This record gives sequence, structure tokens and C-alpha cells, in this order.
Amino acid sequence: YISDGVQYYRSSYSSAEVKLTEMAAGTDTSLTLLHRGIVYFMDSEGKLYSCSAKGTDLNTIGTVKTFWVN
Repeated sequence: YISDGVQYYRSSYSSAEVKLTEMAAGTDTSLTLLHRGIVYFMDSEGKLYSCSAKGTDLNTIGTVKTFWVN
């Protein structure tokens, strides 16, 4: 979800939120995917990131237009 311009992730309703990234106005969460315990997400500038579901090990993958996880 996005709150006050920051994107957060929760693995369940009762789990703690994980801050992912600052988001520009109008950005949505449709470009955020969870696959095998890794969260993949894009910022408003098209940079693709990954991190663990706990919010650790943040990696910048690169600038993309779209992505999919197989």
C-alpha cells in the first residue's frame, strides 16, 4: 500500500509493515510482486528494486519499463 507518498509492504494483516520506497503522486502498487520470499517493485522513475519480504537486502536491479517474474 501507499501512504503519505511512501510504499509499504505487509506479508499479512498482523505482520509489521516494511517501508519499500518513496513514491511519486499517482503511482500505484500494481508493479509490486512477491515471488519466493522476494519483493520486486518499481519506483516512479522506472527503477526496479528487490528486497526480502522482511525488507532487508535491498538491491537496485536497474531502470526498466516493465518486468515479470518467472
